[in-house]
Amino acid sequence: MIIKLSDGLDLRYEDFKDEGWRVGILARSGAGKSNLAALFAESALDDGWQVVIIEPISEWHTLKVVYPQVVVCGGEYADLPMAMGVEDLLIDLLEKSSASIVVNVSDIEEEWEQKRFVGAFLWKLYRRWQRVRRPILAVLEEADIWAPQMWSKEDSPALSRVSMLAKHGRKLGINLILISQRPADLHKSPLSQCNILFFGSFKSAQDLSPQQGVMWISKKLGIPITEKEITSLKAGEFIGWIKNRVVRFKARWRKTPHGGETPSVSLAPPPEELKAPLDEVRSKISELVEKRKRELREIDRLRRENEQLKKIIEEYERKIEILKTVKEIPLEIKAKLDTIKVPIQTSPTIRLTSPLMAEVPDPVRLCPHPGAYDVYSYLSKNKGWKKISEISSKTGLSVNRVRRVVKYLARKGVLNVRWGSRGGKKYPAYVRLKS
Repeated sequence: MIIKLSDGLDLRYEDFKDEGWRVGILARSGAGKSNLAALFAESALDDGWQVVIIEPISEWHTLKVVYPQVVVCGGEYADLPMAMGVEDLLIDLLEKSSASIVVNVSDIEEEWEQKRFVGAFLWKLYRRWQRVRRPILAVLEEADIWAPQMWSKEDSPALSRVSMLAKHGRKLGINLILISQRPADLHKSPLSQCNILFFGSFKSAQDLSPQQGVMWISKKLGIPITEKEITSLKAGEFIGWIKNRVVRFKARWRKTPHGGETPSVSLAPPPEELKAPLDEVRSKISELVEKRKRELREIDRLRRENEQLKKIIEEYERKIEILKTVKEIPLEIKAKLDTIKVPIQTSPTIRLTSPLMAEVPDPVRLCPHPGAYDVYSYLSKNKGWKKISEISSKTGLSVNRVRRVVKYLARKGVLNVRWGSRGGKKYPAYVRLKS
């Protein structure tokens, strides 16, 4: 396969047969990244390769104008609906037919689910191609989304799979293209594996940064280019690092329309030989979607049932606390009376350190949160401001339960509260009985 990048600049796959293509295309928005990547995709399709493209928004569907074997999964131009769990079905289609696939994840609402889907899809592609082992071109649009430099737990599945393909995909015939307009945000592990790099125009200090941006990449890989050379590039112009050689060129224009710039195009229908496989996959995806809907409905039912059971349990706990209070008070009074010698002729009023049931305010007895009497009793015995953690430690109640009781009794006028603040949220810090 030969890719004609510009007049006088061709890229021959034969020259990279042992190492495969691992291409990085880095340029700001509007500088021609997708056009350059399309030259690879179109040449691969012309040469009989399969192509799989992962995109967060609709752009690559326009390949269908010239290449009817391209199938779009997801997005507004979908031939197949997108849903979590369709990864195996798409890999089956790649293996068993001549189809190429544009995977549009925009129909998956949550970003973390998009990342999980991409990670699973790349992993299944890698596993399946250990057996298939035929040339395929994998293009990752906005690669910094799937392989971010600053990553969290939710990024790990996709990031690890992108890095794996960059390191080992060539052995299986998987040739990778990473496209990004934010080189500082793209993880340097897969990027450092690229044996072909194209730099388009950049203007921002962050993207040019010698710490994480383009200039850091050029220095780390020993590419002799300057910041002035990068900033002087016009739209469509690139500096290529190919076989340890710096080449400046203006990319020729692609055959297919640019999806981001062409509002409406006429897309070719799938060829006859793909209709049966597509119908089969479409039917299986519909079954998968219906199964997922049933699972979600069942999960929702169980969640509602769980909430109802929690409310019933809380009500029983509240009643148990009231019964325990009623049962324990006479024993406490008896214990106190056994230690106090009182003449029979004296006043029948006896002051005890713990509040009698008759002295307990109604809000304490009627509090919906278990432990209200324990909190009230402790504050009755220990005057002054008390920390929530101290009350929790002395009463054996959890800090959260003490806070719920305190908030309730404060609203009912039983307690005075000094409030603290953390992250913009107020919480009770100190509390005492209202005098």
